[in-house]
Amino acid sequence: MKKIFIPVMAVAVVAALLLGCMPEAAPPVTPPVTPPVTPPVTPPVTPPVTPEVPGAPTGVFVDPETGWWEGRTGPLPADAPELGVGFLADLSGTLGFWNAPRLVGAFAAYDWICDNEYGLAGRRPVIRWYDHKSNADEAKAGYAKLRGKYIINHSCGTGEQQMLKPNYGPDKFLTLTCSQSPNVTYPIDYVFAIGSYWTNEYAAFIDWCLEEGKGTKMAYITYPSGYGRAFITPETEAYNQAHGIEVVADLACPWAPPDPDSILAAAKQAGAEIVFTNAMYATMGPLLKANYDGGYNLQFCVNNLSLDEATIALAGQTEDGKWRADGLVGISNYVTPSDLETPGSPYYGSEGMTALNEYWDTHFVKPEDRCGSYVQAWLEAFTYKEAVEETLVRVGSWDLVTSREIRLTMEGPDWWDRMIKGMTIVNYSPTNRDPLNCRIMQVQNGKWVGISDMFKVEQLAPEEWLEPWID
Repeated sequence: MKKIFIPVMAVAVVAALLLGCMPEAAPPVTPPVTPPVTPPVTPPVTPPVTPEVPGAPTGVFVDPETGWWEGRTGPLPADAPELGVGFLADLSGTLGFWNAPRLVGAFAAYDWICDNEYGLAGRRPVIRWYDHKSNADEAKAGYAKLRGKYIINHSCGTGEQQMLKPNYGPDKFLTLTCSQSPNVTYPIDYVFAIGSYWTNEYAAFIDWCLEEGKGTKMAYITYPSGYGRAFITPETEAYNQAHGIEVVADLACPWAPPDPDSILAAAKQAGAEIVFTNAMYATMGPLLKANYDGGYNLQFCVNNLSLDEATIALAGQTEDGKWRADGLVGISNYVTPSDLETPGSPYYGSEGMTALNEYWDTHFVKPEDRCGSYVQAWLEAFTYKEAVEETLVRVGSWDLVTSREIRLTMEGPDWWDRMIKGMTIVNYSPTNRDPLNCRIMQVQNGKWVGISDMFKVEQLAPEEWLEPWID
């Protein structure tokens, strides 16, 4: 075994160090005194504080950008941020007589909302309109300018919208339309109709005619256009067949008929008893005048677009004060001015119609100019107000308010059988895009009067068109 030798001197030095016996030892070192370190404090995470706005109820959402809260009324500040609103329609062409008042009505409605109801969630709607003149190329150009720029839009024109329809869903082009036509309102996408689907309205008229014994021999009097013939669908023909309705005449009518007697005489000669038409006020006036003065006594029915004071005024009165439009029937889902004078009406005391009547009176709008398109513009403005504001409350910030989110709002359960400002009842859902609650209306003593209770029309749009839109 190998031996290890350690020098004696080395052992002595180590022993001296251990025993503290080394001469001139260094004094002990006192470590520096440092204050105790306080650890950093992380502030608690708190939700964003709702700004305090004078007059705001406690516990409600308040938009920090505009100071708006749900239910806020009063005038909008002059410097309020703007909200662009698209408007695509024929304003100067064939249908200018319909859409020009609609545009004027939209301006008036949004101005009223800004003066009285703090705008659309604190923003000032500014309409950006394009006149497509019922021209396909112009409609394409107008759509290209509006697409993707505005989260809400208004549109009209059956033929033009049928052409643009394939783009609406993929482009998320949210629009309220007066074209309650096939391949516009349905199939389902981003289009919502402000009135009932015209095939559904036609079927409701047939039911009424059979109940009242008005006859089964039908004449169609239509514009030679996509809109004019929009109610004539395979579903229409099937309904006729199932209910014993015989179409004895299918007659074209220009927008301003120079010889309405010849059209009515042809219908009468064919054996017609009842007439359904998509004609609007500028056309209905001459037709009703001829029907009365010529003694044709055809039972006319119009769609919701002609349930207005203009139709009655343009048909006029006889020398003894008889209204030539008396007896005219219409199918509609929304209010008329006479509802304000009818305690039993579902729209009696309508807040929106009262405001519109006051606006007409203070702006000297004559009865012949109080047309259905003007009324529809107010319906659409109030509908958008509720949809946009409800969406903002749900998503919490304006940068999250998109066409898609507004569409989802309008598909929600609260939008089925929803009364809008006392003016209309809508039935929007993932599988429905037009109002179903309607009444049979009739002109009596120069005023539209409800002659039925509210009822739900049968939905006749093809089942495959009612599939929800997914994006």
